Amino acid sequence: MMRNLLEETEEFMRKAGLFWDEVIFIGSADKEYKCSVEEFKVLANHVYDPGYGAQEVASDLVIDFESGAHMSRYEYDGSEHWELYVDPPMREQTKKIHRLIGGMWATIDELQEMYEEGQRNG
Repeated sequence: MMRNLLEETEEFMRKAGLFWDEVIFIGSADKEYKCSVEEFKVLANHVYDPGYGAQEVASDLVIDFESGAHMSRYEYDGSEHWELYVDPPMREQTKKIHRLIGGMWATIDELQEMYEEGQRNG
């Protein structure tokens, strides 16, 4: 079953009682990458296969909220979805995200390297 990452994210947020205007960070859990809500909505409006096999969405993608809620990607044997946590660590990321989907079990850092390589190679 194919899924649209943006629709999946919004459905998860709705069920968790979370709202876009409460987002304080979208990006990588351990790297220096981030994007705005508007940029995320463009990047995430993409269809992918969340079923078993290779994980397609960046494995370290997180969304933090003012309330302390923290959405993080979870994967088991390639089957992927959002998980909800509380009290995320503070992040000071500064690099812009250009790509969220692609590769196999790729992190945001690895996906940005693929994007930058593609830009260099035309």
